[in-house]
Amino acid sequence: MVTKALFSRRKPANANQLASQLRQALESGVFAEGDQLPTIRQLTDATGLPYNAVNRAFSILQAEGLLVSRKRAGTFVAPRQHESEPPHTTMHVFALIGPELSAGFYPSLQKGFDHAAGLLGYQIITSSTDNDVHVQADTILQLMDKLIAGVAIVPATVGLSPAHHIRQLQRQQIPVVLLHRSVEGVQAPLIALPAEKIGEMAGRQLIEAGHRRIAFCASQRGGSSLGTGYEQGIRRVLKSVGVEIQDKHVDYGDIVLFNNENFSAYESRLEQWFNQNMSGKDRPTAVFTSFESVGEIIYLSALRHGLRVPQDLSIITVGGQDRRGAIARRLASVTIHEQQAGQLTATLLHEMHQRRRPLDGQDMFEIEIGFDPAQSLSLAPV
Repeated sequence: MVTKALFSRRKPANANQLASQLRQALESGVFAEGDQLPTIRQLTDATGLPYNAVNRAFSILQAEGLLVSRKRAGTFVAPRQHESEPPHTTMHVFALIGPELSAGFYPSLQKGFDHAAGLLGYQIITSSTDNDVHVQADTILQLMDKLIAGVAIVPATVGLSPAHHIRQLQRQQIPVVLLHRSVEGVQAPLIALPAEKIGEMAGRQLIEAGHRRIAFCASQRGGSSLGTGYEQGIRRVLKSVGVEIQDKHVDYGDIVLFNNENFSAYESRLEQWFNQNMSGKDRPTAVFTSFESVGEIIYLSALRHGLRVPQDLSIITVGGQDRRGAIARRLASVTIHEQQAGQLTATLLHEMHQRRRPLDGQDMFEIEIGFDPAQSLSLAPV
């Protein structure tokens, strides 16, 4: 009866959909810890899927630690370790997972994380996902297999990070700290990037410099991207002094800047936007960008069009305190104190690993921000 009820409304079309429906049944309590699941034959009859597809769905859930197979007995809901039990990690190692760890403010995050983890007696593993949720899933499975001491993760935004990715780790009693953005349906400490406050700070700096014609460029809009938060923040501050950003002066590339092909495509897109918006008397006198890589493209485009930075065009971006690129160091930036955030992350993971802080705590910490005028912000041209 349970088997038929599971698929009465919607039958799965493939192994992944079947795994998803069974996962939901496990999470909602349809099957309790230790319960035996229907056999593969019963599921093929109920869903119409072939044997291999049902077997593949079972394999997916077994890899996630949700099911266990017992020879000649069947497949059962895996037992959950209770929070009062001691951690069963075999490696005194923390992992840092992020979309890109070699650019922007991520090197500072890694530096702070590495330093604090070392002082606490942990080694670290780092992994870049290229902002791909599938790579993120594979990385998490490998870390679960190693039973490491804790995971810090900047969730992927392409495909959105599903809650079960994080819950897999928590079910294995592996502490997780979320960085920059939350994951819907997950209870874990969050060290958040205050996107709207960043936009507000950029807006105040531009207003004080006399700018009233301002543009905004970001590489991503959707999902859990921070770009829309930046835009909302700067619009709010500008509106307080009667200034509006024209819609034509806002550009979202909807491109992930974590490989050379995408970067080249976005550079071409921004060049077209620059050609359309940076000529004439009403052109913007300043641009706020969502990431230093975007700011660098704008800087180079300005030079190609004969505009001087900052005399003709001011640029403010979002970056780390420790900026190493030749152009990045010249860009005015709302600075993210990522090194401090990395240190806090390691401390939280250590406290969770020692069971001095709950694994499903909902504490939220905001990353501190500042401002560096550098060389790309000046008074608005007359």
